[in-house]
Amino acid sequence: MSYDETIDARLQKLFAPVSSVDSRTMFGGVCYLYHGYMFCRVEKHFLILRREKEQTGKILGRPWVPLFDITGQAMKGWGMVDEEGFTSDDKMRRRVNEAMRFSGALPAK
Repeated sequence: MSYDETIDARLQKLFAPVSSVDSRTMFGGVCYLYHGYMFCRVEKHFLILRREKEQTGKILGRPWVPLFDITGQAMKGWGMVDEEGFTSDDKMRRRVNEAMRFSGALPAK
C-alpha cells in the first residue's frame, strides 16, 4: 500500500513542536505514535485515527468517514477519515487531537 506524502507533510508540520510524537513507516504507510502508542496513520489518502471503541460509531455515517475495513472485518477503535474530513489544517488538528487525547490517557508503556 502507498500513502499520500502531501498528507504526511501536513502531519509532520502539525507535530513538529510536539516532542512526544514519533513517526515510523509501518504497514505500508506512515504511523504516528504518542507516548509509544500508535494513534494516527496515513494510508492512501485517508487518516486512520485511534478512538475509544465506543466512540467509533459516533463518527460513522458522516460522508467523509467510511467503515474502516481493510481486512474483511471492521476494526473497532479506529476511524478512517477521507480527505474531505480534514480539508483545512484546523480540521486536521481537531481530528488528530481526539486520537492523541485517547492515546495519551492509556497506561504508560
